[in-house]
Amino acid sequence: MSKTSALSFSINWRMMPAMLFVAFAVLLVVATYTPKGKLFAASTMEGKTMPAITAMAVDFGKPVDQAALKGKPYVVNMFASWCTPCREEHGIIKQMAASGIPVVGLAWQDKPEEVEKWFSKDGNPYSMLGMDNEGKAATDLGITGVPETFVVDANGVIVFHLAGPLDEKWVRQHVAPYFKK
Repeated sequence: MSKTSALSFSINWRMMPAMLFVAFAVLLVVATYTPKGKLFAASTMEGKTMPAITAMAVDFGKPVDQAALKGKPYVVNMFASWCTPCREEHGIIKQMAASGIPVVGLAWQDKPEEVEKWFSKDGNPYSMLGMDNEGKAATDLGITGVPETFVVDANGVIVFHLAGPLDEKWVRQHVAPYFKK
């Protein structure tokens, strides 16, 4: 009498909720994160005309004047002084400004005195600066948080949108080509 051996296993049904939770968590992470750890941002603004920016002027920066930018490419960066990733990308924005790229800064849900204090220490890289405390610009641009950056071409069309902090590679790939002389 020979017994056939079959591979068998048993499921611990008490562990099923925990296993399903872990599987769902892994699926969620894989579905929402790029290899660099940045969230995919499905921008509804790419390909659309940059909306008119409504922002409060501040004493320590040139007010936002989109008419002065007409016919030229530029970058719009939504930031906040209380935002750690915004502070981390600040050096990259300073490099862009130093290379002649016009960057419009919009401080979102922030206090002018806090932004001024930060800039007095680390510098103001923005060619134009405004406060978006009422969230009008944020709503018009469809932002989900800060930092967010928009590249606008010479026709006033948003060609790229990044939800999250800038890095040098993204700037080289998506910003620099619009400003080559």
